[in-house]
Amino acid sequence: MGSIVRSPVPAKPMHAPDSDEFPSVRNQLDAMLDSLKGAEVIMEDSGRVEGFCAVEVIGKPRQFYVAPIPDDEKGPAMQLWEGEGKPRVIGYLPSED
Repeated sequence: MGSIVRSPVPAKPMHAPDSDEFPSVRNQLDAMLDSLKGAEVIMEDSGRVEGFCAVEVIGKPRQFYVAPIPDDEKGPAMQLWEGEGKPRVIGYLPSED
């Protein structure tokens, strides 16, 4: 049941590191709700996802991960998602067989 979801980071921090004041639980929940409303499902029901790495390059997201592709016997697929469309296979790891 592996899935990849991208959610936005709040525009401003809720807590300053040098402050003794913390946001209330309600404020934290509201911030999480706002973030979840903007979430984007990148990949759903992928099975096992491993070796996950997410970065942003010049404002464009990149996600690298290893996940099996159904009916593909070449081994676990190394995949790259570049901010739009479907992920593409960039190579395979050796099969564990």
